[in-house]
Amino acid sequence: MTAQEKFSELVRFIYKCDDIAVAFSGGTNSSLLLCAAQEAHGKNIWALTANAAFFTQEELYHVHEVLDDYKLNDARIPVYILQEEKIVQNREERCKTCRRLLSEGLAKAAGGLGAAVLLDGRTNEKPGCVDSREITADIACRSPFVELGFGKRDIYEMLLAVGRGYYLREPAVCLAERFAFGEQLTAAKLDFVEKAEKTVQKFAGKDRCVRFTNWDIVVYTKKDISEPDRKSICAELRKGGAGDIKFAFPEEIGEEIHS
Repeated sequence: MTAQEKFSELVRFIYKCDDIAVAFSGGTNSSLLLCAAQEAHGKNIWALTANAAFFTQEELYHVHEVLDDYKLNDARIPVYILQEEKIVQNREERCKTCRRLLSEGLAKAAGGLGAAVLLDGRTNEKPGCVDSREITADIACRSPFVELGFGKRDIYEMLLAVGRGYYLREPAVCLAERFAFGEQLTAAKLDFVEKAEKTVQKFAGKDRCVRFTNWDIVVYTKKDISEPDRKSICAELRKGGAGDIKFAFPEEIGEEIHS
């Protein structure tokens, strides 16, 4: 089956679902899902985006960027994840708890807006932030890519086939991933990390991330940073409350940096 044929199958799947809403994050999977939903139902759909503490302004910018292509009904749904103690304590159950809250929040909002079905971009390869298996709200929740057996490669090929290759992007890394397990999460710490990464970006480009442990910071970049620039970064981060600041490359911890 060609990529174009797979996309047509995806459109047919969505066409059979009435009164739909799409859980839309601005990422690759949900962008393709929204594209197919618009093809199936025109503008008679909702694009719902969770507005939660772990999403950066950069990610929300991508949401606006894609939605500008469609002019659909869209809404930002507040989900107060930092009111949940299991998330604040930042232990192993954090991701599952967050996924449940985001999924339930979007499902309830979709039902309240009159949608009968909420579609999410989960694949068998990756659960995603919204997962229909976590939803108990009184609304049908479906994962088209899972039901059709489409994976990451299929999604990439379909986007290229329909001329939407500019939606392809590296998976965003949740802000909470910048913190060591057990580091209590607060709005102030999350805000600091987001601002810190914007500061580093001025000198190192988008391939950067910050790791936070009790206000001590490790700055990971793929590009080496000159000593004067390091001093400028340190000065800015210390204004925000940083303690010890170190610089490293991603291979030193065996992982990739995603913007």
